Amino acid sequence: MSLILLDTRGRILGIPTIYKGSLNTCVIRIGKLFRPAIEQQAAAIIVATNHPSSDPKPATEDVAVTRQIIQASRILDIPVMDHIVIDTGRYVSLKERGLPFGDRTAYLSQQVWSTVTMLFSGYLPPARTVSGLSIILA
Repeated sequence: MSLILLDTRGRILGIPTIYKGSLNTCVIRIGKLFRPAIEQQAAAIIVATNHPSSDPKPATEDVAVTRQIIQASRILDIPVMDHIVIDTGRYVSLKERGLPFGDRTAYLSQQVWSTVTMLFSGYLPPARTVSGLSIILA
């Protein structure tokens, strides 16, 4: 599990890896997840996890953890812009799947998209456009 830390203009502050799970599980502590965002004074974050199982479909656990992360983000005032589940050649945006991420939206700049693509090279399809992850930071 990685975070993409964003500043108030949607620029990337850093991309720390928070957890490395096994083939089918990753146990996380929400407090540990937000530590880098707090330390770097991130204005928002994007959560990214990979599914080495060849299926990027979010598991029930992914949705449950995302809901917990969103709850914590409201308390900490660090919005979660999206949770992206990645697999070889494909990904799924939980925001696109309808999970409520709150009122604050942000535009995912080309720089962020390029970095996401480089970070997960081999996982993201090159044909995917920025509009699929469009967000505007308020």
